[in-house]
Amino acid sequence: MALLFGSNANDVVNHGSASSLDNLQAFTLLYFITCTNPLTFGRWWYKDAGGGTSHRFNNQPGTNSEVNLFVKFGGTNAGANTTDLSITADVPHWVVATFDVAASPMIRLYGAPINSSIVEGSYGFQDDGTSGKTADAAGSWMVGNNNTPNAPTFGKISLFMAWNRALPLGELLQQQSNPHFTPGNIIFSHYGIHGASGAGVQQDWSGNGNHGTVTGATKTDHAPIQIFPRPRNYWAGWAAAGYPGPFPLSRPVFN
Repeated sequence: MALLFGSNANDVVNHGSASSLDNLQAFTLLYFITCTNPLTFGRWWYKDAGGGTSHRFNNQPGTNSEVNLFVKFGGTNAGANTTDLSITADVPHWVVATFDVAASPMIRLYGAPINSSIVEGSYGFQDDGTSGKTADAAGSWMVGNNNTPNAPTFGKISLFMAWNRALPLGELLQQQSNPHFTPGNIIFSHYGIHGASGAGVQQDWSGNGNHGTVTGATKTDHAPIQIFPRPRNYWAGWAAAGYPGPFPLSRPVFN
């Protein structure tokens, strides 16, 4: 399952602001998504950094749809854009951004269509920031559309995971084959499976309580991805959240 983010620029999942999410000096954003029209600019993540500017992750249309991460700094901003991670319309893709203020380059971008291994892209530009990453504690982690500017996602997001460190390619490949908790995981959400409508509060399985509140987005089908097996008492939480079941005891389930 997944959440569908339509043309309404307010379709979004708000994971809030918390000590585990604010003012991170390193992070990873990992998605399993399907874009309806990747040649239209769309936002996947943003966090307000004040002054009308957000840290943000999005597709960047050109001749092809490419991947872009922008992080606001006090001096020169950090940013990177790929030239060869083109996203095909209506085909599920993995997209990943990593950031580390202590590294150079600070930003790395990765992606792959379904059934292909994640690879790092080639870059049109890959700029490090200067004079410190801008504070962002006042902003919430927002996944999906952005109403200022009007930047709708126009597509589906099935899996969203985030870490407070920059994962190397080897770990990204492990997550691609079996998404699972690892050290530094701060959000772990399979979208579209929580609440009776699938669009209730989206659970964060990282243990940090960074659950996502849905506005506008609706439940939809998506290419399946494994949800790791859980012990018997885990499913009681799903039942309480309105998931219709049935609940397996030992075999993997899929979104």
